Amino acid sequence: MTRKMTSFDTEASWVSFEGTNYDVGHDLGRWWARRLTALEESDAGAKYLRSKDGFMPEWLTSASWSKWCEEKEFFWPLLETTAHAFPEIIEEIEGMTAGARAGGLEASFLGVFWTALGETATERPHCSSLILPGPDRMFLAHNEEWTEKSPLCFADVKMPSGRFRSISYPFQLLGSVAGATESFAFQGNSIGSGDHLTRIRKDWAGRVPKTFLTRKMLDAGSTEDVRKLYQKHRSILPSHHFVCASDEAISIEVRPTAPMKLTDITAPACHANHFVRADQSVDEDWLFDKKTWNNDSAKRLRKLSGLKSREVASAGDARKLMLEMRKGNESSTSATIVFDLAPGRPPKILADEFFGVDD
Repeated sequence: MTRKMTSFDTEASWVSFEGTNYDVGHDLGRWWARRLTALEESDAGAKYLRSKDGFMPEWLTSASWSKWCEEKEFFWPLLETTAHAFPEIIEEIEGMTAGARAGGLEASFLGVFWTALGETATERPHCSSLILPGPDRMFLAHNEEWTEKSPLCFADVKMPSGRFRSISYPFQLLGSVAGATESFAFQGNSIGSGDHLTRIRKDWAGRVPKTFLTRKMLDAGSTEDVRKLYQKHRSILPSHHFVCASDEAISIEVRPTAPMKLTDITAPACHANHFVRADQSVDEDWLFDKKTWNNDSAKRLRKLSGLKSREVASAGDARKLMLEMRKGNESSTSATIVFDLAPGRPPKILADEFFGVDD
């Protein structure tokens, strides 16, 4: 069921899911199958499905990945490690597989599992994020950017473990873009570097997928649970996350070839899609190219650094900053999301979805 959220300030349409991991996965898979099929009927949708950066339904089948998996001995240890660590999320993927079939798409468990990882050796992510402390609350603001605008699922989910909100990509796990529990919110920025990802793959047997960790954040009861989650598991993808409650904010830098860096944030902060050194200079090891300030991520970080000094008193103020970020970017913005975190209530969300909307 798709509806406007009544308890949240939002311009995006939210869909409601309820039940066990399998039930929610099934309904999510069916929802995406129907949404992707319907995209063929619009110009923007058809363009997206035919784009090299769009979603290809054949990814959901075993045939799409089977040869690759057979040749890469590290895939099977990854699946085994992940199933042992998070059996409930495996059930969710089994539900997504059945839901995709119910929605009219061909799908296999292995195809959906691989698609849910949301990572490739050639990934060039584009995201811009800010933490903005207000007078009596925190604001977490995020632009979800890519070379092409993508449809997203804005989900309001009720499970036996609790209620949460999720923003995710087609057939990725809930929370792959951002999310909020009753007490905190988070976002994620992937950090792609082909050389590093190739080296990391040789060590996948002791790691879990990045999107499984963001999915598990939605089940966490507190920011302390999030700290323990990232201290316990090693990810297969370099990434950065802001985790924000009404009275605290955390930066998590996941460098699979180095120790995780977890930092408490007490002042305005920003992040794009590359790591920075202790002195805030750009870590060129994690750039797509060595022309530092010609790199899209570095350009956005420099712009964010200027915006974070602005005074912010409301979610609307934070939203204006993120809309300003869209101007002059090389990348396209699929959504602008602002989490308003005040004491004594769940996070409020101000969200704009731009897929199918002309800039």
